[in-house]
Amino acid sequence: MVPVRFVILHHTGFGRDHYDLMIEQSENLATWQLYHDLRELPQDSVEAIRLGDHRKFYLDYEGLVSGGRGDVRRVSSGTCEILHWSPQKCSVRLISESFNGFFELVLSHSDHWMLVRASGNSDPRGRV
Repeated sequence: MVPVRFVILHHTGFGRDHYDLMIEQSENLATWQLYHDLRELPQDSVEAIRLGDHRKFYLDYEGLVSGGRGDVRRVSSGTCEILHWSPQKCSVRLISESFNGFFELVLSHSDHWMLVRASGNSDPRGRV
């Protein structure tokens, strides 16, 4: 499996402050909005809101978002190993200078997603 890039941006000044987790997918970035910093989750699962795909431009961008939609600042970036990817579940390993962990993004019902930190931060496929 070939690692892809990811970025976590802190998005302020447009609605409630939040974090955008963006994972490279061919031409775009699959994007989820989180209300918790992924590096310091308060519990093992938190709500994630699936947004429309974003341009790869955001892998390296920090600053004002066009249309008066606030400001983004990178809090983490690195490589992402995609372990499983389907419309209902994405299992990934995120590797950066600030953290390294296994996570699942799971569509629980309708458009409601959850981000789940793998138990003990181990590989959700059962590998060590």
